[in-house]
Amino acid sequence: MSVQNLYGAGLSLGIGLLPIYFLVFAGFSFHNKNRSIQPGSQAEPLPVAAKYGLTVFPITFAAIVGPLMTTIAAWRLERTISLGFLEYLLASRSLGSAFVSLIKLRYCSFYILPILIAWYLSPLAGQSSLRVVTSTPQITNTQQQISYLNVCRSSRLCRYRCSIHSWVDVTAKIKGGISRRVRESTHSGDTVTPSNPDIRWLSEQENSYEPAFANATVEKTQIVLEVHPFWAAVLVLTSLLLIAAGLATAFLELNRKAPMVLGSFASSLRHNPNADLDRGECTEDGTDMARRLRHLQVRVGNVRPDHVIGHVAPARTVSIAQPVESLRKLRMYT
Repeated sequence: MSVQNLYGAGLSLGIGLLPIYFLVFAGFSFHNKNRSIQPGSQAEPLPVAAKYGLTVFPITFAAIVGPLMTTIAAWRLERTISLGFLEYLLASRSLGSAFVSLIKLRYCSFYILPILIAWYLSPLAGQSSLRVVTSTPQITNTQQQISYLNVCRSSRLCRYRCSIHSWVDVTAKIKGGISRRVRESTHSGDTVTPSNPDIRWLSEQENSYEPAFANATVEKTQIVLEVHPFWAAVLVLTSLLLIAAGLATAFLELNRKAPMVLGSFASSLRHNPNADLDRGECTEDGTDMARRLRHLQVRVGNVRPDHVIGHVAPARTVSIAQPVESLRKLRMYT
């Protein structure tokens, strides 16, 4: 077990534990189910966090499943694998690339179906992280006693409007020569009493209206957090599968004996006679080789410029032993 294996396993394990965030998010969602969304409450940030899941989850999915495909290809390469399946594993980096690679390679196998299903979970789980919680208005009914002004009842002053003749039977003859000397005579029945220099009120304490009481049903509308069980189940299941995929990648990295030569162009130059470079150790990973030779200039060109029929191959650009010519349209190559 090399240091590179430990580094790759640790990195895969760290990335594989990222879906724990979505498990915690689902737990908080169920904990605050049907609770009011108020400023400062625990349920308030959940709908906002759900909007970011649509972007974060597919990125996390690709960061875990993509290296898993490469690690499985390297593990099977030590135990014999068909070239078609090897190329398909390396080309499967998303749902679209998995379908396109299937058409390009024209390869059909029993193992393709689980890979397609795994990549199909990426957009489905992204939608589940968005739709697991929503804010919904909720109406609650309560019984409460209320007071109101009964406008259908007659005023208490209406009894004074009856004719005075209904009280007494008085008859008198009207004599002439009587004239009105006072044109207007008014009198106010309200008086005020000072309470303090700034406040005054009417001295009449009797209300001029009669309130009534009744039992009423009061409706109260509030915004609550609603959790959708189907999308929550998809989110939890996919998160658990991603954690398992991260652990599987770390396990395969620890048990890998051969150097990682897949997915690296530098590995293709290891035994290339046209590269003219220091090969290094045979157990060196492609990533380490690319880091060591990161300033090396390479080109795909004609490695036999002095022949009538050239030969196309990747090679070192500046090489004394093997010059490289740029490709031309009117040139013949093998």
